[in-house]
Amino acid sequence: MKPIRVIFIIIALLTTYLLEAQVSISSDGSEPGPSAMLDVKSTSKGVLIPRMTTAQRDAITNPEASLLIFNITTQCYEGYSTQDKQWYSFGCIGSYPPGTRHCGGTPTAIVDVTNPTTGKTWMDRNLGASRVATDSTDALAYGDLYQWGRFADGHQCTNPKTTTYLSSTDNPGHDNFIIASNSPYDWRNPQNNSLWQGVNGINNPCPKGYRLPT
Repeated sequence: MKPIRVIFIIIALLTTYLLEAQVSISSDGSEPGPSAMLDVKSTSKGVLIPRMTTAQRDAITNPEASLLIFNITTQCYEGYSTQDKQWYSFGCIGSYPPGTRHCGGTPTAIVDVTNPTTGKTWMDRNLGASRVATDSTDALAYGDLYQWGRFADGHQCTNPKTTTYLSSTDNPGHDNFIIASNSPYDWRNPQNNSLWQGVNGINNPCPKGYRLPT
C-alpha cells in the first residue's frame, strides 16, 4: 500500500502547485510575466472577451466588479462597477461620428440607463456633461450648448467664437456660434429641420446607435 500512498501525495502536491501557479499561453513556451497570473502572448492572434447586446448584458445576474464585455449594440468595451452598480464604456469603436469635436478633448462617457416602463435605453447624461446631474443646478451636468440641427463641429463648446453670417449648407465648415437677428432665428438659411431626425440623421451628434429625442 505504500506506493499508492506515495502516488496520492504526489498528486496532491501537483494539484496544489497547479492551483497556485501562474499560467502562460504562448506559441514559444515562454514563462509568464512575474506579476501576471495569466500571460497570453501571440503575434498573430488576439484575445476575445464575451460579446453581447445591451439587453443580454443587462440580463447578467449580480455582475462582479471589473467584469468585462464587448457591447455589440454600442460597439464599446464595458466594465462593471459594483460601487455605483453600473456599466462604464471605454475603447468605443467608431462610437462618435467622424469629425466630432469633443469639448475639452474627452468624449462623453456612454453609460446606459433603461426605462423600466418603456424599455427604451438612454445615455445617463447630456452630451458634453462630465457626470450625471446631482441636482437641477449642477453645472457639470449641463453639457454642451448645441444649435438645433447642427453637427458637433465645436460651436457647442463653452465660450465659442460668434458670427452673424448664416450658413447656406448643413455644415457651415467652421466652429463659430451663428447668431441670427431675424425670425426664425436659425443658423441656417433656408432652415432645415430634418438634420437631427433619427439615428441616421445628417448631423446626429450622438454615439453610434443613439439619437436625439426629437
